[in-house]
Amino acid sequence: MQSHFRLEVHDDRGTSVIALRGELDLASSGALEEELTRVLASGSGEIVIDLRELEFMDSMGLGALIGAHRRAQEANRPFSLVRGCGQVQRLLELTSVAEQMTFVQAPDAV
Repeated sequence: MQSHFRLEVHDDRGTSVIALRGELDLASSGALEEELTRVLASGSGEIVIDLRELEFMDSMGLGALIGAHRRAQEANRPFSLVRGCGQVQRLLELTSVAEQMTFVQAPDAV
């Protein structure tokens, strides 16, 4: 089964914005982890993960977001999310992950 997933990264005034599209699941969570490693290695600025165009997220995707948050904290990098669609946001809220995350408005350049 092929996962429908894309991620795009761009810099918005010193903030690394990782925009996720499609489905964040077992098949695609590794791509997010790889990109986060690259962004963390750049060493500067806030990290924002934009969930607005993410259509679906399962427990593996949720784990990838939790891991991204933890890794950013360990690297002393500010980390936040842009709210996602209904299913994605419900999963974050039902699992109480939303309570642990910082949510921001979408960056202008996204």
